[in-house]
Amino acid sequence: MTPTPDRQIYLSRNFFNPTTQPLFIDFRVDNPGQVKIAVFNIVGEEVAKLVDQNYGVGNYQISWDGKNRSGDIVGNSAYFVLIQAPDGHMVRQVIVLK
Repeated sequence: MTPTPDRQIYLSRNFFNPTTQPLFIDFRVDNPGQVKIAVFNIVGEEVAKLVDQNYGVGNYQISWDGKNRSGDIVGNSAYFVLIQAPDGHMVRQVIVLK
């Protein structure tokens, strides 16, 4: 487990270069249950599914390496990280710059 700010989801930064290091996503689960985290492009298409499993109460960290479902690094653009948890959902924008 990792320390997490007092919010449901926290991005290590709101822009990143996937060729140099991943984007770290800290999230907090207040009620145990199914958690889904996915990345979407600007037109709403799912680019990558990062998490789809049950979590207990606690703080967690995952990372996105900037790759899509096919394993290719995504292009420069704005993307949206969506977390869906038992407590609700939240969206954060991230910009990929290579």
